[in-house]
Order: sequence, then structure tokens, then C-alpha cells
Amino acid sequence: MATMNTPLRTQLSCGSRNYIFSIVQGKAEVHAIYAKPDFRSFEIAFPSGAANGVQIGASVAINGTCLTVVEQQGDILRFDVIGETLKRTNLGSLETGSPVNFERSAKVGDEIGGHTVSGHVHTTARIVGTHQTEDNLRLEFELEDPSWVKYILPKGFVSVDGCSLTVGEVTEKSFSVYLIPETLRVTVLGVKGKGDVVNVEAEAQTQAIVDTVERVVARYLNEKGLATRTGGEHSSEPSAKRIKINDVGINSEKVQDDAERKFQKKIRSAKRAARSELSVTKGEWQKHSYATSHLLSTKTLRDSLPRIDARNISLEDFIDRFEKPGLPVVLTHACDDWPASQGAWTEENLLKNYGDHKFKVGSDDDGYAVRLKLKHFLKYAKHAQHGAADDSPLYIFDGTFADRDTSKALKRDYRPPELFEEDLMAFAGERRRPPYRWFVMGPARSGTSVHIDPLATSAWNTLLTGHKRWALFPPGIPKAVVKPPGLEREASTWVLGRQSLFQGRPKMTVKWLERLKKAGRDDLVEVAKEVDAGRIKRMPGDISSSSSSSSSSSSSSSSSSSGSDSDRSEASTTSSTSATSNNLQYSISNLNLRSDLPIEIWAQSQPHPEAADVRASLSNTELTNLKSLCGRTLYHGLQNVVVAHDNGQRSFFATGDLPLMWIRDSAFQIGVLLPKVKSRPSLRLVIEGGIRQQAFYILQDPYANGFYPEWRDPNEENEEDRSLGRGGWVGVRNYELDSGAYFLNLLWNYAQTPGIYRPEVLLSDPMIYDAVVLMVRTWVIEQRHNATTSPYRFVELEKDGLGNPVGYTGMIWSGFRPSDDENGYGYSIPSNMYAAGALQRALELNRGVWQSAEFEQMASKLLKEVIAGIEKFGIVDSTDKILDVAILNGNSEEKVILSTEDLPAEAASVPGPKVYAYEVDGLGNAIADFDDPNWPSLVSMPLLGYAGYDAAVYATTRNRLLSTKNEYWFEGKGFRGMGSPHTSHGMAWALGTLSEALTATTAEDRAEKLRLLLKLQCGDGLMHESIHVDKLDRCTRKWFEWANALSVVAIEHLVGVDCDAAAEVHHRAVIAQREKYRGKNRFMALFHQGIESAVQWGGKYNSSKVNVWKGIGWTI
Repeated sequence: MATMNTPLRTQLSCGSRNYIFSIVQGKAEVHAIYAKPDFRSFEIAFPSGAANGVQIGASVAINGTCLTVVEQQGDILRFDVIGETLKRTNLGSLETGSPVNFERSAKVGDEIGGHTVSGHVHTTARIVGTHQTEDNLRLEFELEDPSWVKYILPKGFVSVDGCSLTVGEVTEKSFSVYLIPETLRVTVLGVKGKGDVVNVEAEAQTQAIVDTVERVVARYLNEKGLATRTGGEHSSEPSAKRIKINDVGINSEKVQDDAERKFQKKIRSAKRAARSELSVTKGEWQKHSYATSHLLSTKTLRDSLPRIDARNISLEDFIDRFEKPGLPVVLTHACDDWPASQGAWTEENLLKNYGDHKFKVGSDDDGYAVRLKLKHFLKYAKHAQHGAADDSPLYIFDGTFADRDTSKALKRDYRPPELFEEDLMAFAGERRRPPYRWFVMGPARSGTSVHIDPLATSAWNTLLTGHKRWALFPPGIPKAVVKPPGLEREASTWVLGRQSLFQGRPKMTVKWLERLKKAGRDDLVEVAKEVDAGRIKRMPGDISSSSSSSSSSSSSSSSSSSGSDSDRSEASTTSSTSATSNNLQYSISNLNLRSDLPIEIWAQSQPHPEAADVRASLSNTELTNLKSLCGRTLYHGLQNVVVAHDNGQRSFFATGDLPLMWIRDSAFQIGVLLPKVKSRPSLRLVIEGGIRQQAFYILQDPYANGFYPEWRDPNEENEEDRSLGRGGWVGVRNYELDSGAYFLNLLWNYAQTPGIYRPEVLLSDPMIYDAVVLMVRTWVIEQRHNATTSPYRFVELEKDGLGNPVGYTGMIWSGFRPSDDENGYGYSIPSNMYAAGALQRALELNRGVWQSAEFEQMASKLLKEVIAGIEKFGIVDSTDKILDVAILNGNSEEKVILSTEDLPAEAASVPGPKVYAYEVDGLGNAIADFDDPNWPSLVSMPLLGYAGYDAAVYATTRNRLLSTKNEYWFEGKGFRGMGSPHTSHGMAWALGTLSEALTATTAEDRAEKLRLLLKLQCGDGLMHESIHVDKLDRCTRKWFEWANALSVVAIEHLVGVDCDAAAEVHHRAVIAQREKYRGKNRFMALFHQGIESAVQWGGKYNSSKVNVWKGIGWTI
């Protein structure tokens, strides 16, 4: 295999001159590129002496493309390349500094080798695979136009970037070659890798033979009366290639021309809106020819900054060496473990997942965002007439990506680096926090003017690919050096002339410093000494402003965690319970609530009846690791998620990495604490504060599902946020039926929890009752969801925000699933089941506490209609593909499997067994053999408090959902489980595995699911949203508290353990870690704090407090 190719040799015929080229002579380098209206001029720098004797007009092959020399200056040759050639070859992607293969025309007496080619590239190919053997490098290429593969034969020849190579294997649209070290050394193939594009030209003799054989065969078949289709689509005839689709002729070139015109129109419109001062038609975007200038070449980049491997420096060392003295430093390997760095943000994946999402590329003269779809921007960035030639191209700088449903998944692909996890910006107060999270992408030369990053504190930028140039200026630099004449933009006016970066915001400055001092940040307290009349004259360190520009295509993200302004005074948001408590003389026993309506499983403390059998099925090591995991996740929730205020009048339960309180998620988080109240009574205050907070939020907007920790002025929200219903307390307005049901069930769980003294006091709070009534009234409205009766609209839903049409079923309509994905059809069967169970419990609470006849009548009628709808529409026929069905041949036992090709189209599938649908629309449509791991789900049906489901149909439904019948069931080398449309292919959700465990019917199956639970930790000892079934180190949402809480439930219930003791172990480890650096009496400090002391009382919520277990010694 070491000599399967004939390296470097090619004969080339350019135009009609029939020049014969010999071996490829080596690599040259693109020296400069000059963009013209319809073509580009390339200056190629050849090795010393390689261009000697070249005449103007001579033909030279560059990457196998025949070009004509138009100018020579020493070893630099200039070639003009038209737009069509740029589009059809890889020359259009060349940049300054790119290496290329070159081959001059042969002279008489030169060695002739290789095979004859024309120098006219037939198609391009992308490298899709590489494999290094002992003597060769195998490259696999996938053709852009697969029809050319018929001219590429095993052991034949093909020209790749001008190199004559022997073909290895060939498939329907790809081929491979084997390269020896000399080929790799002398040609550009040695520096190319997976994803790179090469030029391909088929061997002329092979092409002639194949076309001749096809014509002869066609003639023969025609003579015999047999029809065939001849291959001549690569002939030299000038007629346009036509594709026949459904007997309608479509001119493919016309389609491409129409698409190009639409693209050009979008780009011109974006350019005019973003920079109205520049004329698109007059060429003002390219008038300075910066694209061909050496000023921004990466080869001129020089700096003396130290490079530090982030893996080899501790936080304390980093602070002492760089942060305190204010020294600039470049950190490397700080984000190697991000999904964004591991392939999630390649151009191919970004285009696949976010190609239709519109990112901000500028602002118009009125301050409104100018947006382009990512697929159009990526084309723009490489386009010869636009991004590749513009002096200062458009670039993506989007600060709202994390809040928009079509792009917020990007947040899962990164997190704050460990050295920057502390959120200093939060000390300024949440309402005064400037924008802090951006997604940036741009071609060469895109950049900004001089400016100050927000608060000049803990902002960070990560460069994932490409180059970025930073110009850093100390505060004392003369104004004229930094500020060009007439520049009055950005934050440059804040610092130049030695003014404060907080000029105009003295209250924020003073408060920010006061909070830093109160928090014990001695390293920053010295700044307070510089405050004079509300201004800071000096900041620690010498870097206060910067300008930056990208010198090649780049993607970067900047992020800091969000928090809350804890010192801001607020009006009371709850009604006092003291006025009503004196009038309520009955206790829990007097309520006499029904015992056949159980508490939800996540609020119980009883072990499973077969817990001993589960323990027997697990090894001692597995049991130890499960207890440790349970203790970690329990303590993690107490320590990092809750912020309680006003002696328990309200408690904010965040979802984790997102600084919002979801009604659903927090109901789980609160429920897990309910069984702990008897032994840790102080948790009752935290729990009751969370219930009040939920009620308060529902009264603000019963359609919303996620809420801010503090009120935000809607008038100050941007256009995007206002269109999504954000503002005030509302952070997410995805109407999800299950959200309100969780609130009602939480009230029942609270009322029935042993050890809570007089729960009726809280339940009688007018705010609680008002929230219950408002929620149920909203459900009644949404039984008949249409443009007349329902006030709910959401921009992401079909039909102008109303959603897809539905018919009346008696059930309650919902716009979104528990995953926050929009509903396919309007009525979710598991969510309506969960709502039915919640209504039963609310009616029982009304009988015992509220005693409202009006509510009784309304809720009873609704419950009856919902149950009737579930029974009528919930069970449907599944569908089986014919290949999944065994067909008996007569009366024998032989099974005959028919191919779908042997059957008419209508017989390609057959009705399967009865199953529960996931969603229906009341118009005859249903989604079956699908489930979403987020609760309520079909798999979790027995846990939803709805007793009316059919156990046999459920069992069938569950079995099919946990198999390949379900499109989102994934099985890999390291894991198996249910995924979701909300995440990428192959990502199995922790909530799905937990649902399997809690609904399993045997001890062995429960034990097996608990073993899978240990694999979900993704290296940091916590649960996550999802994990890749083949790559257990790849997960989404490093901090997903719902999954953490449910893991506590599963382990305590199925294994039959109390996780408090394990949580205490971790709590003591945290205290020991703290005292190691901050106190001498470490031993005594351990005796004064239980795990409940980890709850934060007052202050802000910090969404960056994850990975707290690093270095503490936990075991997976």
C-alpha cells in the first residue's frame, strides 16, 4: 500500500495551447488578494528561483486550476481569476498566507509523467476521513457532485489539487487515496485535514471510455427496443443541464441564479441598514482595499504577552500573579472541555443547527437590530464580492442569542472558565448590569473601535477559532493618541482624558464598591479610596479600554453569570399570614383530607417495597457511589439554588445555570425538601417562601412559566424581549399546561406532609387562593383555544402566534411542552393527565380549606371534561413498518419478510397495537410512538397522580417508547436512553433515565437504571440535562437542578436510604475546604453548621456556582 499513488506527476493542457506539465514542483503561498467587481487578482509568492523565466501569458496550474500569468515581480506572479472559477474551485476560499500547489508548463526535454488533464476542474471534494498507517496517510474524499464518481475507478488516476494520484477505494459518492510521506511534504495535501476542500479533475481517457461505452450500450438497447438513460451530462455541449422532477423540467442553473439574486438582495439590504453612510452600489465598502493590504495580516501580529496553560495554574496563583497586579496574560486550554471546542461549533454543525436563526450583524440608524440568517452570513463571509473583499465586513455580535428559543441551546456548549467563575458584575446590581453575554463571528478585518468592556471587571472572551487582535491602552495615555478626530462613539469618551469609566453613573459606582467591601473582597477595596464625588479616577491594573479586530474568520463568546440586586428595597409581594392565623383554630387532623390521593413521589419519604432487593442487586461500591451522588445533589441544591428572603416570606429557587425560577422545576426542588422538615424545621420557612413566590408569579401572568428574581422595567427591554413577552417579573412566557398543575400539586404535597404544624395557615393566604383560582380559570379559557376566546399569542407559534388549529376535546390546550419546545398538536395527553390529578387535589383542598362553592363548580366541571377528553382521544393506533412485522406463510411456521419494494405504497405500514398518544389536535391528528423525557411524560404516567389510565395500554406504550420504535431512543457504546428534539441526536436525557428507574417493574431493572445514573455525572459529580450515548464526557447543561433533585428522589426511594447523612459528609468537606484557607480552627467549625445552614438568606442569586466538588474528594 506504500506505493499505491504516483506522487506529484501531472500533465496539463491549458486552453487550446496544449501545454504539457510534468511533476508538481512544490508549494507556493498567496501573497495578496485584490478583489475586483467580477474577479479577483491573486499574487502568488513562489519559492526563490521557481518563477525564473516565466513569461507574461504563460500558463501555470494553481491547485490544479490552469491560470494565466498577467504580471511578474521577481518571485511573485499575478493571476486574474473570474467569479465562475472562484465558485467552482477551492480558489475562492484562499486567503492571504494560504499555501497552494503550483506547476509550471513543461519545456522541451522535461520529464513527462502522471496523466493528461486539462486544468479545468470538474468538481470539488471535501475530506471526510483520514487514517494514518505505518507508511501512508489515507484520505477519503466526498465529491460535491457525485455524478463524476463514474469516471474515478479503483487503481485508476485522478487529479487532486493538481497532484496525479492513484485511486484506492470508490463508493457511490466518494473515493480514497493513499499518500506517501514525500507527497505530504511537497504538496498542500500534507497540511489539509478533515473538512478541507480540494479540486478534482477526472482522467480524460477514463472519461472518454466511460462516455463511449454508455453511448454504445444505449444505441444497442434502443435497437432492441429497450429504453435507457444515457450519461452525457458532462459533455462539452453548452446547453443547460436539466433535471426532470415529477415530469416537470427544472433548469438547475436558473434555480441557482434565483437563489443568488435573493442572497444578494438580503446582503445589500443588511449593508444599507447597518451602515447607511456607505454606498453599496458605488463600491464604498471596498474603497480602501484593506482586503489586499498587509496591515491586518496575521503574519504581522507580534506581542510579548505570556501564554499560560490554564490547566496548570490555580485560582490563587492566577490572582496573585496576574489579577492583582493587573498584568495582561493569554490563557490557553481554558475551554478544551467545552462542547463548543469539541466540534459543536464547527461551521458545519452551526449551519445544521442554527442555519435559519437570525443573528444580529449591526444596528440601523434608529437603533434597531439588523439581522441575517446564519446560512446567509456564512455565505457572505466567504463571498468574493462581499465578506472576502469588504474593508470592514459585517460581523455577528449578538447579545440576545441566549434568550431566544431558536439559539439559546448555544449556552449549553460553554460555561465560564474556572478562573473566572466569580461574578463581580453582580455587585453592581442586576438592574444596572450591562449586557454580558455575546456570540461573535466574523470574517477577516471585522472589528470595533476603542471601547471599555462592561464594568472593566470580570468580563472574559474566548477565541475558539481564527485570530483576534487587541489594542490595549492604559488610562493615562494622551487623548489624541487613542481618539481619532471626530470619534465620539462607544465608551472611548468615558476614559479618554483620564475620566472615569463610570462617568454619569456615580450611584452605581459607589454602591458597587460598597458591596465589594461588604463581601470581603479586600483585593478590590483599595479602589474605594479613589472615589471622589462619585467617580473612580483609577482602577486596579493598567488596562481600562481596548479596541479589537478579527484577522480571520472567528467564533467567540463572552459571558458572565447573572445575579440579583440584593440591596434594592422592594415592596412587599406577599400577604401577611398573621392576620388570618388567629382565626384558624383547626389543625391538619381537622382537615380530614382524602388518603387515596397520594403525595407525589418526589415529596415522599417512604422507600420502595422492594428496596432491599435493589440493594442486593448492587455491589457495595455502587451503593457507596449512589449514596455519595445523592448527598452531593441534595446538598448542592441547598447550597447553590435557593435564595430565601424576609424570614421565609419568599424564596427564589433557580433552575441552575439559568437565573430564572421555573414553576415546574422549583416544584420538584421544593418537594424534595418536604420530607426533611420534620428533622430540619428551619427548611419549612424556605419551602413556604417558595410556595408564596410561585403564587405571586402566577398572579403576575398565569401563562408564563419562568420568572426573574427581580422586577425589570418592560420599557427598558429590547425589541426582541418585548416581542417574547418578557419584562416585569416574566422571563419566559412559554405557556405550558403542566406549570400550573405543578403548583396545585405542590400545595397538596405541602398539606399532606407529616410534621408540618397547621399547614392550613399558609394555604388560607389570600394570595395562594387567588393564584389557584386564576390558574384554573385560565385552563377553562384554554379548553376552547381560538382567536376569539384565548388572549395568548407567542411569536414562535404558527398562525400568527395562535398555534396550529385544534378542535374541542374537553382537554386543556398548551402552547409548549415541558421541554420548552412548542407543541406539535395542541393537547398534550400526559400534561392533561397531570392536570386532572392536580384538579382532584385542588378540589379536596377547597373542601377542607377554601370552601368556595364557585371554585367547586368550576373545577369539578373542568375535571369531568378533561377526563372525558383523555378517554376519548388519548388512546390511538400505533403504526408499524412492514419490515417490523412477521408475515406467516400459510399455516406453516415459516416467517416471510417482504421488502417494501414488493408492496404497494399503501401497504408499506400496518396498524400496530393501541398506545397512548403524546399529543392530539381533536381534528383526527395525533403523535404516537413519541415521548419527551421531561415530566409529565408518557413513561412517567404512573407517577402523575392520575388513576384513570389503562395499565395494559400504558405497558405497551412504555415498551415501544423505550425501543427503536421511538425515533428519539438512542443506544450507544456507553449509554442508552431517551432523547428529545430539544437536544442533538444521540443525547440521552437524565430525566428519561430517572423516569425509567422510577417506573421499572423489577428490582433488577431498577438497579440497572441506577447504574446508568452513575454514568450521567459527566466528570463533575452532578446530574446534567443530557449525555451523549457514545461519549460520556459530552453533556449539555452542566448545572440542571431539576435532574439533581430527581436523582435524590430516585436514590432515596429505590435504594431505601436517607441522603441527609451523605449530604452532611459533603457539607463538612466544604467547610473544611473553606477553613483550610480562612481559619485556624477548622476542626471546631465543623460542629456548628448542619446542611440547612447552606441555604442563602438574602442577597443575590449566583448562577455560576457549579463544580463546587472539584478538589473535595468525591467519588464517581
